[in-house]
Amino acid sequence: MAIKALGKHYFEEEEFPLNICRIEQKENVTHEFDLTEIEHFHDFNELVFIVKGKGVQVIEQNEYLVTAGDVFVLQGNQKHYFKDASDIEIVNVMFSANSRANLISNSTKKLEGYNALFILESSYRAKHHFNNKLHLDRAELAKMEFILNSMLMELQLQQDGYKTIMGNKLEELIVLLSRHYSSLEATEAKS
Repeated sequence: MAIKALGKHYFEEEEFPLNICRIEQKENVTHEFDLTEIEHFHDFNELVFIVKGKGVQVIEQNEYLVTAGDVFVLQGNQKHYFKDASDIEIVNVMFSANSRANLISNSTKKLEGYNALFILESSYRAKHHFNNKLHLDRAELAKMEFILNSMLMELQLQQDGYKTIMGNKLEELIVLLSRHYSSLEATEAKS
């Protein structure tokens, strides 16, 4: 039976529903409410970046072999977990897109790839060979890791204005992923 993960356990402040964490199961570096290898769903969205290693991610009872460069966009109601995360490093970006915090601007929500990637149901994406994940090449992953590491540092230091920087970095991630998805759709349409 899947566990419901509540945002209140992951977000320090209700009005700022954004958090990021690095998970390395082989080193047992986890956070207090780590459900990485337990089937769960949540009341927020999650971007899962596979930054090192390989493993098996299960989403809605479908198994996906994952490797460094894979990115999953998980809607709150999707049941998921890692069946094998012993040789993997993950960065999870957890956020609420429906909050009063307005973490995602209207101009970002109007991007061509945003709607398909962040709004439409996973079943639709699976029919279009998306398989619930994107794969980034080394250069793209390095760009994303730079942003993710910046977010992790901001969260750790919590200096004045860190929420603004983290929100901007989240939006940058979303824009870059939306562009990447749009370019994949354009390539697929030409085939």
